[in-house]
Amino acid sequence: MLTLTVRSALFTLAASAVAANDAQSASLKVTGPESVSSIENLKVTTTITNTGDEALKLLHDPLSPLSQFQDDSFKIIGGAKNATPSFKAIMTKFIPSIAFAQKACTALALVESVNVEHDLSKAYDFTKAGEGPIPLRLTTS
Repeated sequence: MLTLTVRSALFTLAASAVAANDAQSASLKVTGPESVSSIENLKVTTTITNTGDEALKLLHDPLSPLSQFQDDSFKIIGGAKNATPSFKAIMTKFIPSIAFAQKACTALALVESVNVEHDLSKAYDFTKAGEGPIPLRLTTS
């Protein structure tokens, strides 16, 4: 049987772990037009909002929603022909320790947001997808 002191210490440790996990959190929202008249207008905006209890520092991973590169961050399911558009932009090598050392990050204060526009017409070749609706979703890297 645990003594009151040991139980109190375990409870305090568990409570601090829960508090630490709740302190940092963020939300991600992807928005774009409901329809576009030409593929050149296919742009979406990702919004990351700090929803936690303390400031966040987010690394600029090239495959993250923060990336300014024309990268392969989106999974495009296919158009009328059910053909997935091919990626045609850049591939990058990402080393988190180097990015952190170069301060390649975005700081978000409490409830602060950052918006990044992504021009999908420059990153993907839609010629095989055909006309019609093209479902999109953000990939996780």
